[in-house]
Amino acid sequence: MPPVLIQVEGSGTSFDEMHVDGGTTVPFFIAPYIVETVLTSLDELRGANVYVLLNRQLDVASRTTRDKTLPVFTRSMSATLRLLYRTTLELSARFAQRYSMNLRVSAIPSEYPLQRPFRFRTPILQRLVVYAADCAQSGQLWTSAEQALERKQGSPTSAAGPVQCPSAQASRQR
Repeated sequence: MPPVLIQVEGSGTSFDEMHVDGGTTVPFFIAPYIVETVLTSLDELRGANVYVLLNRQLDVASRTTRDKTLPVFTRSMSATLRLLYRTTLELSARFAQRYSMNLRVSAIPSEYPLQRPFRFRTPILQRLVVYAADCAQSGQLWTSAEQALERKQGSPTSAAGPVQCPSAQASRQR
């Protein structure tokens, strides 16, 4: 997403502030940032429902990478981001458990046939949105953080084969 300049005032002066997608610094924020929004005590969080929708695969099926600078760099960045997402999800799950919050997660299954990371073409994204909407409609979009992190790698599904929804996959692993 392109940066956006927003005119703000502070300390008696007016200036432009650049805002970028939050994922530039952290994939999503629950802990410790949520503490800043709680007015009295963390006990207010008990029983809260938190839903995290990750536009990312937490695991990917094995595949080869071309021995060229850009493909290696892209794969490296993708692996780094995946680790950041997994770590943030693990920390958020611990925080939610500590404060008796209900954390539900949905991520793109590793079997979902994404062509490569950082590819934001409209037809690819439209297929992904339809897949997610179908999973939501069938009540199979959400899993626990633990189930999302434990999901086993699969091989990418061919265009002809359907990809099971996240909670259907979690049930199959038990």
